[in-house]
Amino acid sequence: ILTEDGTMLYGISSFRGNEVIPPEYLSIQYIQPGYFLCALPGGYRIIRTNGTFCNEDPLYHHGGSPVLYQEDYQKLYILETGEFYEAKQRPSYQCLSLMLADGKLIDVISGEIVMENVDDCMSVGNNLYIWNKDTKCFTRYLVEYTS
Repeated sequence: ILTEDGTMLYGISSFRGNEVIPPEYLSIQYIQPGYFLCALPGGYRIIRTNGTFCNEDPLYHHGGSPVLYQEDYQKLYILETGEFYEAKQRPSYQCLSLMLADGKLIDVISGEIVMENVDDCMSVGNNLYIWNKDTKCFTRYLVEYTS
């Protein structure tokens, strides 16, 4: 839809023409594993592919991921529960929906703590390397979404 002031607003319809997401967003992009990232003037909303909202109020977004957070970046939004994980230290993005915060690897979709006592880690693509201070080596994990 083109508004009177010349702004283009986007929505999504099914192949049958049924409206899934109304045309109210400045942009929409698909984010794995089954979400649409929708830009609003004040931030972002994530909408499931069935059209239901993960968050009502706009939040900030970490590019290329399903990570939403409040302004201070230490309050990570958990998509399935609608709650915030409040990190004591600044979290760092790893890959897919994983954040490293407070020595824990956290999945921001489910809120599940995937790993604890993580000294350090880094990701290259979907390869996640976890540092073990005792053995002084990295262990490589392949990170994937499953259904």
